[in-house]
Amino acid sequence: MRTVHFRQGWSLSAGLRRPGFTLIELLVATAVMTIVLVLSVQVVTASLNQWGLANDRMTANMQARLALDWISRDIQTIIVSGDDSEWLRIAPISVTGGSGGSIDGSRLMIFCQPGERPKDPANSSTRITGPIAVSYMMGYLDPMVSGGSRKNFALLRTAINPRDTFENMAVANLETDFWAAGVLGFTTVRPEDIVAENVVAFQVIAEFVDEINDATHRSDPAEGFSVGPDGVIRSGSQTFPHARLQAVEVSLRLLKPKVAARLNGLSGQAWQDAIASSEVFSKRIPIFAP
Repeated sequence: MRTVHFRQGWSLSAGLRRPGFTLIELLVATAVMTIVLVLSVQVVTASLNQWGLANDRMTANMQARLALDWISRDIQTIIVSGDDSEWLRIAPISVTGGSGGSIDGSRLMIFCQPGERPKDPANSSTRITGPIAVSYMMGYLDPMVSGGSRKNFALLRTAINPRDTFENMAVANLETDFWAAGVLGFTTVRPEDIVAENVVAFQVIAEFVDEINDATHRSDPAEGFSVGPDGVIRSGSQTFPHARLQAVEVSLRLLKPKVAARLNGLSGQAWQDAIASSEVFSKRIPIFAP
């Protein structure tokens, strides 16, 4: 049997040792990597949040601009009825959402000249000319009922084709004699009526001049306002027989999409806080009609 002898100062474990990291070095490296990853995640998260806020703001700006452009075009082509019927009315309304939250606003009703020739309801392949009746108001959208991407409030623009407008134009009160539910067959929101979603306020104020004393007045959004049918202006309970409509001021409140997505689950103070966080867009539109 062969005997193996080891020299003094040399061991088997020392001969088998390989270069590597100690436990302390691994722990330090892990801690450094963790710190770097946490900082990277924070930077990426902050960038994504900023991008999301900018995107939400851009979306709200685009929708508000589109809505105000529609309203401006309609108001600036407003048509005064030749038979002394009422041709403009602003009425206060209240819209209730799915979670029970209620929003007060305005409804604008006018006769105007369309920007393009609408289709003839009797023959969809042809288009007809003439004045149209237009109504702007807020509504509550439910994808299961009235279209829209989600349950939310929206600004609606409903237009009546020239044929039906002409046949029903001579009315004394646009709200009750023309736009009342069922008068012309419109009882539900149509997808094509949606001008802008995530709208939580739509307010219209009329600016008019009393030519007797050269005083400028502004209508109260909580009260009714009308022009005609006898050529005079009525603002609330007051009548101005010698007044001239000068401008219409329109204000919109739009929620950011992320806030709007949570609106249906809010109530009470949380509901009010969400509405207060909306961005306001407004425009003063001159009236060129006599």
